[in-house]
Amino acid sequence: MGVDLQESLFPGAEGYHHVKSDVRNPRNILQATSDFPISGIFHLATSSSMPESYNAGEAYLDLEREKNESVAEIARASDKCQFVAFSSSCSVYGNVLDGEVVETTEVSPISPYAKGKVHAEHFFRRELGRTGVRLAIFRFFNVVGRDPSSGLREHHVPETHLLPNAVTAATDGKHLEIFGNDFETTDGTAVRDFVDVRDLVIGLVGGCEFLLESGRQIETWNLSSNQTHSVLEVVNKVEIATGKKIAIKFLEKRKGDPARAVANCEKARKDGFWKPRYSLEDSIASLVT
Repeated sequence: MGVDLQESLFPGAEGYHHVKSDVRNPRNILQATSDFPISGIFHLATSSSMPESYNAGEAYLDLEREKNESVAEIARASDKCQFVAFSSSCSVYGNVLDGEVVETTEVSPISPYAKGKVHAEHFFRRELGRTGVRLAIFRFFNVVGRDPSSGLREHHVPETHLLPNAVTAATDGKHLEIFGNDFETTDGTAVRDFVDVRDLVIGLVGGCEFLLESGRQIETWNLSSNQTHSVLEVVNKVEIATGKKIAIKFLEKRKGDPARAVANCEKARKDGFWKPRYSLEDSIASLVT
């Protein structure tokens, strides 16, 4: 849980400093950033594996709780900190079979991962609501794609997300595992809403700027493409982009996987700071070129 300070980790990022530390050690982080006053915090240091949340049990929720408590402590201890942006998830809505979820849709988490996100939202609302630090809650839908200018892309070991696994299956000739083909959907596979990582970053920054300019204390936004695709439709689009057929192996549905997770992101549009620009085809192209 030590601290490693590196300058210019990313080429072209003028004035950028990278502090490598365990987020659960607020004292070390505050000490390492003492020469760089914290004006805002983007809290993205959360676990993203739903199956892991089942396997780890209470330890999973305890770990997330420790991270959130530390972020809140850092925010309160930083005199110039104006906001915390929390990366929540579409999973908080649970299994909504009809229509699109809006920010006021009742949350109904069905996995420990989703419950952890709901608990975190409540925690930050309670802890920051009594301070001058503002809170932006962003409910991410399935984040995909790559930033060609930097080469940065998602990287998990093992990789659990559909799109990178589909691209790998197409390019390496391996089979693709799909969890469930008996959902209550048109083709039996889960239906999802995807958002390109480049759009996501614009949404995060734009939302926090809007929060500060509007004077609001707490806001919640869905960030999505507002376009729906089933798992098999995604596979078909990868096949078209790569010109290669993907061998599919169907497995049983994973516990906690909703049949459908589709967003309405009109709130961010109406607030005027965000509109998705990249399609799923754009995201796939960023991964295969």
